[in-house]
Amino acid sequence: MSVADAVSSERVKELRRHGIPAERALGYPSSAGRVLTITGQFVSNHDHGRGISMTAKAAGSTIRRTRRASTIAGVCVALGAAACATTEMAPVKTSPSGFLGKDYALLSPGEVSKGQAGLRYFNPTAQWRGYRKIMIEPVTFWGDETSKVAPSDQQALGTYFNGSLEKALAETFPIVNSPGPDVMKLQVAVTDVESATPGLRTISLVVPQARLLNTVQSLATGKQLFAGSLQVEAKLTDASTGKLLSAAVARGVGGGSLKAAAQVQWGDAENAMDLFARRTAKGLAALTSGTATPADLPLPE
Repeated sequence: MSVADAVSSERVKELRRHGIPAERALGYPSSAGRVLTITGQFVSNHDHGRGISMTAKAAGSTIRRTRRASTIAGVCVALGAAACATTEMAPVKTSPSGFLGKDYALLSPGEVSKGQAGLRYFNPTAQWRGYRKIMIEPVTFWGDETSKVAPSDQQALGTYFNGSLEKALAETFPIVNSPGPDVMKLQVAVTDVESATPGLRTISLVVPQARLLNTVQSLATGKQLFAGSLQVEAKLTDASTGKLLSAAVARGVGGGSLKAAAQVQWGDAENAMDLFARRTAKGLAALTSGTATPADLPLPE
């Protein structure tokens, strides 16, 4: 059996385990009825061979799917799928990693349904308007769950997250390397990360029967079929005094958006990193300008 045959057989088994009728095609199926044929091949790209090129054939018409969001959207509209969030906030799922130390005792549950972190804390005595700059420490990996991630992937994800945080925060704050009276210090740790299953992630958001099952799965478990996820712990302190300003534990999972359909292995995790970075930057900009209070966060995208 070739590698391609083995991969195809495993994909069929996985779909069947989730209640989706599937079989390997030995030629073109009849055009009668609601039949979707998925063909694909692995392609070499900048994601180190993790890309997948797929073609969907339904009701006599052929639609090519690539990683471009506009093309994915066209496929999903043709199949009657609805779009929602690229990343959805979810309740935190793992025990404390130790990153926040004694500060775990300060955390209280957030309203995940409103986009808040699962656990969060804001210092009621913080003088937010006195801060104008920020230090960003390199993202680290903590906890037993992250040990399941290969060191090379940890390095790549850490580099991506660092870049996302710096890009978002630099729009409002000068990023500095040393403490000062008007400097905040941000420290972030990844404590749990799960990869998406690229080919099946696409099918679960595009094929009508699979999308329905995906919705049921999401309601029951808080996570889409074959989706990736990311959990982080973060703290913000006064860079000079070490006074805790804010802390949070947040988990983001791949959502049902059409933009999430053609994901590479860590695509959902990277989307969550981008969401956390944008919300951090937007929230801190509002707090330090006096246009919002902690109770107002997160602000609308």
